[in-house]
Amino acid sequence: MLFFQTVLLLGYAYILFIAKLSLKKQIVLHALVVVGIVSLILSLFTFWKAPILPDISLKLNDNISPIFQVLSILSIGVGLPYFLLSTTSVLLQRWFGVIQADKSPYPLYALSNVASLLALLSYPVFIEPFFPLQRQGFGWAIGFVLYGIFLLVCCGQTWFGHTQKKDIAVQKHVVIEKKVALLWLLLSAISTLMLLAITNIQTQSIAPVPFLWILPLSLYLLSFILCFSGERWYWRNLYAYIFLVTMPLVLVFSVVQAPSVLSGIIIYSLALFSCCMICHGELYRLRPHPKRLDTFYVLIALGSVMSGIFVGIVAPLLFNGFWEIYIGFYLSFLLAVIVLTRYKNSFAYRLRHVFFTSDKELYLCMGIGYPTILIALSFVLPLVSGYSSIKHWRNFYGTVTVKEKGSGQAKVIQMQHGNIIHGTQSASGSQRFEPTAYFGKKSGVGLALSAYGAKYKNIHVGIIGLGVGTLAAYGRAGDLFRFYEINPQVVTVAHNNFTYVKDSPAKIDIVLGDGRLSLEKEVKEKSDKFDIVVLDAFSDDAIPVHLLTQEAFALYLARLTMPNGVIAVNISNNYINLRPLLVQVAKHFGLHYAVIRSKAEGNTLLAEWILLTKNKEILDAPEIIRAKEKKQYKTVSLWTDDYSNLFQLLK
Repeated sequence: MLFFQTVLLLGYAYILFIAKLSLKKQIVLHALVVVGIVSLILSLFTFWKAPILPDISLKLNDNISPIFQVLSILSIGVGLPYFLLSTTSVLLQRWFGVIQADKSPYPLYALSNVASLLALLSYPVFIEPFFPLQRQGFGWAIGFVLYGIFLLVCCGQTWFGHTQKKDIAVQKHVVIEKKVALLWLLLSAISTLMLLAITNIQTQSIAPVPFLWILPLSLYLLSFILCFSGERWYWRNLYAYIFLVTMPLVLVFSVVQAPSVLSGIIIYSLALFSCCMICHGELYRLRPHPKRLDTFYVLIALGSVMSGIFVGIVAPLLFNGFWEIYIGFYLSFLLAVIVLTRYKNSFAYRLRHVFFTSDKELYLCMGIGYPTILIALSFVLPLVSGYSSIKHWRNFYGTVTVKEKGSGQAKVIQMQHGNIIHGTQSASGSQRFEPTAYFGKKSGVGLALSAYGAKYKNIHVGIIGLGVGTLAAYGRAGDLFRFYEINPQVVTVAHNNFTYVKDSPAKIDIVLGDGRLSLEKEVKEKSDKFDIVVLDAFSDDAIPVHLLTQEAFALYLARLTMPNGVIAVNISNNYINLRPLLVQVAKHFGLHYAVIRSKAEGNTLLAEWILLTKNKEILDAPEIIRAKEKKQYKTVSLWTDDYSNLFQLLK
């Protein structure tokens, strides 16, 4: 999002720059830019396997916070093409205003957002499931070349269709008030801040599934479409009241889990949509004369970039939680109240004069009273869950919270990532050595470690995903347990707040970085192989696709001792059924498999694991035979680094 917003700002700034030139010079300059960037895309056919898909050598390294790596890879792959795309809407609106001065160009902005929304919704449904990445890259490049041709046609039509009676540079007499320009900036910043903050909160507190970031962005685009199609869709009174009713519930759900997934999605969506409708509706009402629309769009983009930098880079450094949701709510609340108290058809407009004699009194009351309510909520609501927080942390990968419940022999310590539990441990006596949650002794991984340990001594286990280090409880003297963990804060918490790693008699190694990249390095270095590889890097329902591809499993097999090595995969998931995919992996590599479901220790949820091995005897252990599922699974397409399809696995 930060990349998207920043390049969009650069595109709008470019239009602001060339707007100072004559129309003829604008056309010539832009035609040269079009030809240059389209030629670059054509040249990439010879350098990369597919245009806009950078070479695999540019993959992320083991950087702790890969923000700038992500931005640089995006810039190399799609920076210039997207820059050209970002200029189109504003430039064509400007030229439209020149050629047809009697018509408003602003509906064209709504049209561009309709196209963006259609692309956003169609990609995961019609493109991703049916076309591998390389084919997508070629298809996109062909479409981009056609787009360049059409754009050159527009340049030609503007050149020949406009009479050169007077040259067009910005008309000096069209003045923008500083106060209005500041409002453009703030309205855009508030809507983007709420988009990013609510997307973060939703994916942390409900589930980190793609739908829950596509939905907020779709609502954001829809609000632009409705508002810039004309004032008939912006009902100021209605949207302000919807926001004032739903946003307090968002704050509650950010601390205490919503009663159901559906209720959480509805409340978050209503709050975001009503906020965006207010911001973008007021933006449209404050729109300038078409001759100054380039400045208007630059300030809108600048507001979005400011919020993107704040949420994406600044907030993780300043805050130990998602405090930007409170900041966004407070700014939006002020905006909604100001809008209502100045809208004469509003009940709030009449009510204002009953309690307050001036606007200053009203704003002072909100400025002091409302933050007090928010602070009180942040302290009171966590107590409802029965857990008290010990400490919070936040970094690039989200928030980590350690909580405790009960006292004495019944005391339990818990680690959460957002609102998702990633490990628990009893704080009392011998119970603290017992594996809990999805790693209990009856779980698939527990049975695998027990069965393997009964046959072999001094086993080597590689585990992608540390959590609180629960699996270290299975370690014995002479064993090696090596954990691969991408989040350095999780490593700190596992060492300082839990004792599984400290108490284990096995040798414990922790490798910081992406598990797959770390394993690739070890293969090149010809490191000692593992007897068991455990995949547990999922954040609740989020699927790290790169760990489940054909190439990834080839890597795991290369790190295993053969033929006795075992791969154990945690496939517990509320929304996605990974069993058919892993069964397909087993068939592809000629592996035997066992799917094992058990009740998670200390939890009402089910722990689901699949065990894969070349040696069927390991899966013939009596406890595994008793626990494994005996059923057939549907056939699905194998995932590769070039192709994945989540829709075929939805429950």
